[in-house]
Amino acid sequence: MTPHAGGAPRRRGLAFLAALCVVALLRPLHRTLQRSMTAVHVAVESKPHPPVASPLFATRTRSGKRAGKNSGAKALGSGLVAAGQGEQTGRSDAPLFFHASPGSTGSRTLYHAACSSGFPSVHHKSFCISRHRGIDGVSDSVVEGVRAHYEVLRLYLLAADCCSLWNKGKIKLVEGRAIVLEKGDDTSVQQELCSMPLGEWSSRLQSHLKRVVRSSLVGLFDTPYPYLARQVLDLANAKRRMPPVIALTERDPEGWAASRTRNHGILVCREENSYEKLGASEFDVLGCAERAHAAASNGGGEHAVLHFWDAFRYRSRTEPVDPAFQKGLERQMRRHQERYLPLATYAPDFFGVHALNGQNTKPKPVKEKDVAVDIRRHILGGKPSQNDKSGDGIQDLQSKWRKRYTQPLTCRGRVEWTMANDTLVEHYHLPKTCEDGDNPGSAIPLI
Repeated sequence: MTPHAGGAPRRRGLAFLAALCVVALLRPLHRTLQRSMTAVHVAVESKPHPPVASPLFATRTRSGKRAGKNSGAKALGSGLVAAGQGEQTGRSDAPLFFHASPGSTGSRTLYHAACSSGFPSVHHKSFCISRHRGIDGVSDSVVEGVRAHYEVLRLYLLAADCCSLWNKGKIKLVEGRAIVLEKGDDTSVQQELCSMPLGEWSSRLQSHLKRVVRSSLVGLFDTPYPYLARQVLDLANAKRRMPPVIALTERDPEGWAASRTRNHGILVCREENSYEKLGASEFDVLGCAERAHAAASNGGGEHAVLHFWDAFRYRSRTEPVDPAFQKGLERQMRRHQERYLPLATYAPDFFGVHALNGQNTKPKPVKEKDVAVDIRRHILGGKPSQNDKSGDGIQDLQSKWRKRYTQPLTCRGRVEWTMANDTLVEHYHLPKTCEDGDNPGSAIPLI
């Protein structure tokens, strides 16, 4: 049989149509791949900087009973997580107990009571997360929160130390960079750290603070959190399933200001950058930086490059008492208490501010075990958050918490930061309370 004369052209036509179909099918896939590559490129470009202002990475070490016995030194990449990396998604189902009062208001009593009640907590340089050294058996989310806490604290202490060096005349600026006027090999680290722009510092501080609040840490006590109160509460409402339990231990502003300046060196916002010019104080750290930038830009758009001492100053406890400074502290403390006392669900009268009938009597001694009972009562109660859309009600969460927080966290650790070589050192200042047996060195370190 002779093939049809038009067979070859028809086959070529069919092949052409098939090719068009393949192209049509592949085109959407090509566009999808392009979008994916673009997204990856954007993600890489917008990746946050590590929390050190120089190529010199912060070294993390740990020790046994004392900070001098170091082992297991780690660079930043293998130790604490850099800002923006390793972030959790979703909303934490852990409770949050936030002491909004500043230092010198009984925060240590609250911290130890929270630890005794089984709630993972931090207090300035101290932490409690277990009955033994290290992080073995501790929730990853708790570990993430404690590590983020020490990055927040490190940045806060960095600002204080750089301002202290500036006050002493040990820093000068050369082409916008801080030059430390001291001899020694460690000054290069200090110069890099003190050269960090204020805007970058604020951004990193907020990034690590977000990691703290979205973690499963329960207790936040003492510096720097009362001075970041607005940001802590905003993040808590967004990142926690339940609204925070806010504690406030009221104190007479005059007595508090006198105690604060007499017993502590403090980082304060300069009076010209303070809220409504009420006076220099420790409060509203990030707001202070924002106002300093606003003043420097003078309404001209882009922020000027500022340094720590442009917004803050360090006040040593050895400085003579300045009545004007003292009055500013009092005004700021009064405003802070007036703002957060109405939000507090737990406000024990540690200092006898509300003595009966105005009698000038000494308040009864506060017992840690009584405070622990109060903290458990407030944490294991509460009202559901508007953000709670998962279907688990307050009763379900309370039931989980009662099973989760059962054992006192007796092992109290501490982390020290040394600016000279940008090092964090983990040690245990109450070693007899840690259940480590005969081999405490085998613990998996926090730092």
